[in-house]
Amino acid sequence: MNFLSDNAYGATPEIIRSIVAANDGAVPPYGADPFTARLQERMAEIFERKVTVFPVATGTAANALVLSFATPESDVERFLDIAKS
Repeated sequence: MNFLSDNAYGATPEIIRSIVAANDGAVPPYGADPFTARLQERMAEIFERKVTVFPVATGTAANALVLSFATPESDVERFLDIAKS
């Protein structure tokens, strides 16, 4: 098992094939694309309720996004103040 960065290795052949297949023509950005819509539908099926998804490129980005929603702004500011000192 290797716990290096989530983007330390190349993508698997399955991922590359999916990217190539998706790279056909222009689509609207920022969640208005058919890929995000399909992902949102699938997540709603899995969680058995309406959901909003925020696809990101890495696990680190996903962790940061979750922490930004789960942490009160005052706690983030306090952490940043501690990190600066």
